[in-house]
Amino acid sequence: MRKLLFVVILFTFIVLTLTVVSLESQQGNNVVNLHKLTKINRKISLPHTKTFYIAVSAMMSPVQNYDDYKPFLRYMQDALQMPVKLVQRKTYREINSLIKKGKVDLAFICTGAYIYGNLKKVANVIAIPEVNGKITYNAFIIIHIPSSIHNLRDLRGKSFAFMDPLSNTGYFYPMDLFKQHGINPKVFFRKTTYTYSHTYSIEAVAQGIVAAASVDGIVYNYVVKRLPKLKQHVKILLKSPPFAMPPVVVPKTLQPSLQHRIQKILINMNKNEKGIQILKRIGIDRFVLPPKNFYRSTYYTGNDN
Repeated sequence: MRKLLFVVILFTFIVLTLTVVSLESQQGNNVVNLHKLTKINRKISLPHTKTFYIAVSAMMSPVQNYDDYKPFLRYMQDALQMPVKLVQRKTYREINSLIKKGKVDLAFICTGAYIYGNLKKVANVIAIPEVNGKITYNAFIIIHIPSSIHNLRDLRGKSFAFMDPLSNTGYFYPMDLFKQHGINPKVFFRKTTYTYSHTYSIEAVAQGIVAAASVDGIVYNYVVKRLPKLKQHVKILLKSPPFAMPPVVVPKTLQPSLQHRIQKILINMNKNEKGIQILKRIGIDRFVLPPKNFYRSTYYTGNDN
């Protein structure tokens, strides 16, 4: 009896197998192999689609840049309909080099890096950020709390942090300020250093690692808003005159139609809810076109003639 049952089960299995094989043969390409489909899905790519590279100078720390700009990258990817990748480097000079070589398609850079980094001949400014209704920003000389520092002369023998050799607020402004007051940083300070991030400069002052630093006012306000406890350890000693807002640039070698398309995307970001939320996250009201002769120098007086 058991042998008979086994023969029946075996016969049934053989019949079912032959039926499936027959159906697959009859239906041909209509039969879907789920295993193969899974493999295909994992390998889906856009081999003929250009990857769009966006560089963000290390105004803040690299981690903060990525976290804060991630929604912006997605927005640009959807708008451009091509893969978008973030490119970061430690120094402004390295970002400038990528722009000059055409290895990035869009870059958020410092005013100093644009003017003093010889980018005017190789890059077009397609937009500038407007922050708190302004297209200018300031440098802040900040000091550690508590301290007995009340003016620049009180910094003698102390330590000072610059941000980057091409930073407008983190190098050129304080160096110009020191020159005006007859201060030679090499002998005036006990020690000077470069942090390569405005965020790092703020944290270095807050922790007492350095006595003072010169930082971007926009970044400072952004950071202390997110980390209000920092204000208990940091004080603004001096505020600079207004500077022309840092530009958003593209290499001049980039296809003109693509340059115009990118510019249009940026300028229109504040006209839809998703764009507004992303701009808010990175601390920008909107992107606008720069006034005529906006970058004749780092300072901006409002006279565009």
